[in-house]
Amino acid sequence: MRFTDKWRAYGIRGRRPCADTGAATAGAAGIPEARIAAWASQLQTPAAEPSRSRRMAHVGGIAAIAALVAYLSWRVAYTLPMGGWDLTVAWVLVAFETLPLTGLVLKAVTLWNIDSNAPDPVRAAPGGMRVAVLIPTYNEPVEVIAPTIAAACALEPAHETWVLDDGDRRWAAEMCEAFGARYVCRPVHDHAKAGNMNHALDLIAAEDAAGAGGADIIAVLDCDHVPLPNFLTATLGWFADEQIALVQGPQAFYNSGAFDDDGITGEQGLFFNVLMPARNNAGTGPFWCGSTSLLRVQALRGVDGVATETITEDMHTTLKLIRAGWKTVYHHQTLALGLAPSTPEQYLLQRRRWGMGAMQVLTLERLWAAKRWMAWRNFHECAAPCPASSFGRSPPPPTTRCGGPPPTSSCTRWTGPRSGTRNWPPGPTPTPASPCPAGGRCSTQATPTPTPGRCTLCGSAPRSTSKASRPPARTPRGCPGTSPST
Repeated sequence: MRFTDKWRAYGIRGRRPCADTGAATAGAAGIPEARIAAWASQLQTPAAEPSRSRRMAHVGGIAAIAALVAYLSWRVAYTLPMGGWDLTVAWVLVAFETLPLTGLVLKAVTLWNIDSNAPDPVRAAPGGMRVAVLIPTYNEPVEVIAPTIAAACALEPAHETWVLDDGDRRWAAEMCEAFGARYVCRPVHDHAKAGNMNHALDLIAAEDAAGAGGADIIAVLDCDHVPLPNFLTATLGWFADEQIALVQGPQAFYNSGAFDDDGITGEQGLFFNVLMPARNNAGTGPFWCGSTSLLRVQALRGVDGVATETITEDMHTTLKLIRAGWKTVYHHQTLALGLAPSTPEQYLLQRRRWGMGAMQVLTLERLWAAKRWMAWRNFHECAAPCPASSFGRSPPPPTTRCGGPPPTSSCTRWTGPRSGTRNWPPGPTPTPASPCPAGGRCSTQATPTPTPGRCTLCGSAPRSTSKASRPPARTPRGCPGTSPST
């Protein structure tokens, strides 16, 4: 059986384009009536907020502020005692009741305008920049990662597709070969997704220095986020502005029965359709949310790669970029579809991780103090809902980032023709004298001295199968033990 036939036998035909958000019976025949998924309403190019929605939001915000002011005026004029300790206690209570007024006014100002705009779609990366799509993965099943890899390889314009496998799975390497993606693994698994991406950035830097490849822009997709065909063409135009380091898109979900929502309504919808568009203002940069995003490699190198100090590496890295003077933008258009937590347990595990990471950054970076490099809007947005930053401290030395052999001894595999139409000569690929335990042939950039019990080309030791030696599992949204990056 050919390899591609084997994947057909697995039933890998791609995900359904949308999941029914509900079904209604049509007529007496009881035929289910299909409904358009909510994310489909955002397939168009980003545009201004509808005038009716804008008016309702403005009226609602002003009415809420007026009602609170009226209540506080009544409270002070008619409910305070005449004197003594009762009056002191009453004023303390009034002060607490006044606190929401400040937050309400700030929210009304920051959310007053949520219009979106975007550059025209492009057929090639601006300035001939090289693009690589990175798909980090660890232990996700084939039915989750196969649609993502297949869709990423089919994207335009010309690009590379890198599958960063922290699980060292041979079948994943074979699948990459069938789809035409590049399979990459690393000898030391540290810092979870952040370490995985930093290892890829090291490989990109090494290949760039050797004139054998490299990338100027990396697009990041969680392994369960299937990109739509316009993922790159709709977003690469932003990088014509040399000050932009990050382009973040919304995260929409297609699995029916998700505990929270489909990324349009509910908590996620509020974040990606209201809070993030409102941050598209000078001095207020949208956060990197881990997936459905593009980053400038030069900017990441300037802040020593993806942040590894906390478990919320995406938000942490964003504030490093803003501190260094880079701009971030939000592209308000459905660009990829992923999996949302489907049970309360998965939902709570995900939110618990976000909360833990936020508290780590809050205590590590002392976010409660104002920063000269941060505009007031950015400080308000960062310090209140999602504290994460990297100011006030120097980044760690680059040598402590990966904790393993240099990238020239990393296990990689050119697994077929490159994605897109650019001519990418793969170069000679040695045949190992013994199977590489990391799951694939090794890079030709260096040939370490053979060590007994290790791969004769890359020096990787066989992986231990004990649970104590394995890193914490990272599984996709909707699976037990979910730990998504956003």
